[in-house]
Amino acid sequence: MFSTEDTPKPQQMAYRTTRQWNPSRYNYTDPAILWRDSALATFRLTHFMRFVLLGLFTLSYPVMVRAQEQGSLGIMPVPAKVTQGEGRFVIDGSFGIALEGFREARLERARQRFLDVLSRETGIPLWRQAVLNPPHFFVRTAGPSATVQQLGEDESYHLEILATEVVLTAPNPLGVLRGLQTFLQLVTITPTGFSVPVVTIDDKPRFPWRGLLIDSGHRFVPVPVLKRNLDGMEAVKLNLFHWRFADNQGFHIQGFHIGNFLLSIWKHWLSFPLALCR
Repeated sequence: MFSTEDTPKPQQMAYRTTRQWNPSRYNYTDPAILWRDSALATFRLTHFMRFVLLGLFTLSYPVMVRAQEQGSLGIMPVPAKVTQGEGRFVIDGSFGIALEGFREARLERARQRFLDVLSRETGIPLWRQAVLNPPHFFVRTAGPSATVQQLGEDESYHLEILATEVVLTAPNPLGVLRGLQTFLQLVTITPTGFSVPVVTIDDKPRFPWRGLLIDSGHRFVPVPVLKRNLDGMEAVKLNLFHWRFADNQGFHIQGFHIGNFLLSIWKHWLSFPLALCR
């Protein structure tokens, strides 16, 4: 049986009626209402974007000021701490470099690449003579690092350039790699020849993961292009190379005996004679 106690009272019915959404109250075809809603939405969006831009400017202002103060050095990325001095360290045919402390093959190769780039930029044949000359550039490495760099490893270095000598100090070979590239970025030509400014730099990366992706899975990328990109990564102190060279649709092979066609494997794995790829 239906009890009279279950019957809503008039006050409750009126309350429920007023709380329900009434579509007739909104006329979406009225131009005045549409203009009001559009203006309100635009006003809110404008003020929100102003707030976001103000926050971004506030967060980036210290970095912008530091970049302007150190922008004359032309270092990329901007070092953590720079103290500029007076004078310049001259680079000429008597330039010499020596490795001190911990030594390994990676440091030897880094020194050779450094001398190759310095010789190419200045036109001075230092790629071999700098190893034999009395050293004016001292690279001091405290200890080893992992054979393959691990995420979060110490990449800091201390570079002190005086008018008579240069001292690069790092806890491991990774810091040496970063410091050598910083020195190369400082090389400029002056009326008296090539030189670098007197400066002291203490630097370490802000981000442990600094990478570049090259996708040769959808187009052929020659090996010289890959090597050039690797040199560019070293110059700007990147530490991760992501190479996507194949996918499940196919991979690209350069066939020298049939021209520069790209042999791709689509949908099914097809067998090509190995002689075509040699």
